[in-house]
Amino acid sequence: MKNLTGLIICMMGIILCSCIKEGPLKRTYEGFSPGDIADGWSIAVPSQVQIDSMALDGIYRDLYVAEENWMVKSLLVFRNGKLISEAYFKTDSDRTQPDAIWSCTKQITSLITGLALESGLIRNLEDPISDYLPEIQEKYPDKKDIRISHLLTMKSGLEYDNGTDNDSFKQELVDNSVDFILSRPLVNQPG
Repeated sequence: MKNLTGLIICMMGIILCSCIKEGPLKRTYEGFSPGDIADGWSIAVPSQVQIDSMALDGIYRDLYVAEENWMVKSLLVFRNGKLISEAYFKTDSDRTQPDAIWSCTKQITSLITGLALESGLIRNLEDPISDYLPEIQEKYPDKKDIRISHLLTMKSGLEYDNGTDNDSFKQELVDNSVDFILSRPLVNQPG
């Protein structure tokens, strides 16, 4: 009987906790004017760089109210080397507190690679990376078969643990990220 009473009390606690209203996933919208935090960025208002401030305001408002965007932490808009707008959806500390953005970096890297391909800086995605980083041949001969496409599809064959290696990367404040990555052991054939 004691076990049944304990189970009932536990179940009631769970049910009551599930009824507690969660706080909002985002703060309320307060505008997008950037604050000068002396970080070296020049600030301009949208009209100075031919951006429609009403349209920009609409974009920020839409992001704030859309439930599916609950994970978005911030949105900054730059144009012509100037910070035009910024908003922090969760907390102001996101303005100065660095955060890992590994997955975003993959998309940005792919976009930049596409631009480099389009402009002729890269000839072909199947080119070995040693064509563009000749020091690899001498310093990392076992990595000479890694192609640009392997890096873009995360099939380089390099050993990398997102937990341990990310911590090492951050702790060592790596001066040369290419050397840091290429120094990882090759555990699979590239591709």
